[in-house]
Amino acid sequence: MNPLSPEFWGAERGTLLAVLLPAIEEIAIAGANIGLDNLAQVGITLDPELTHAQAARWAREHTDALLDRFNTVTQGSVGEIVQNWIATPGATRADLEARLLPILNENVARAESVGVTEVTRAMAQGEYQSYAEAGIALPPMFSNGVDTAPFGPPAHPRCRCWTRVVRLPDNTWVTVWATNRDELVCQQKLKTPFGDVQGCKSLHNHVLSAGKYAGMTLTEAERTARNG
Repeated sequence: MNPLSPEFWGAERGTLLAVLLPAIEEIAIAGANIGLDNLAQVGITLDPELTHAQAARWAREHTDALLDRFNTVTQGSVGEIVQNWIATPGATRADLEARLLPILNENVARAESVGVTEVTRAMAQGEYQSYAEAGIALPPMFSNGVDTAPFGPPAHPRCRCWTRVVRLPDNTWVTVWATNRDELVCQQKLKTPFGDVQGCKSLHNHVLSAGKYAGMTLTEAERTARNG
């Protein structure tokens, strides 16, 4: 029996989907509720049913993309090691376990990092469903390495930043990046739709919404809106 058969990987994907999808969907809907609450505080009220459905749809699409990426990486790494082990005369099961251990340890560390990162992403994208329903311009679409979605947190692995909505003096509503306090020291080079920046610190209080204010600091956007 081929341990790397399509059936084997299909079963693994099904197991991961059953675990990941409910969690990511729950977090995305929680993010949508946060977005609804944020809007309610500034006088914008929406029916949550459509927003929740949109958040759930995003969760399914993103989970599929996430599993596609992990399956490709895992199948390539594990498959090569197992095939080499099979082709090695006299190789024992202990030899195989020793060869796989570095990958397994790496996957545990990666899983921990992905956990934090994907919670941040699901919350932000869930909030975006509420903002979009309210007619607030979302950030430009941007590849995050897994799929393509409106740009927002996370900016890097383990990022815990978020977004907020602000009304400018010309009554334009925009989405603004909010940097978590412990991320204010983050200065790693990041790619954004507005060019390269030096970490989350450089994104703090910058307008994300597509349009003429995109990439401006909130202060610059407010001044521009005030001066027409």
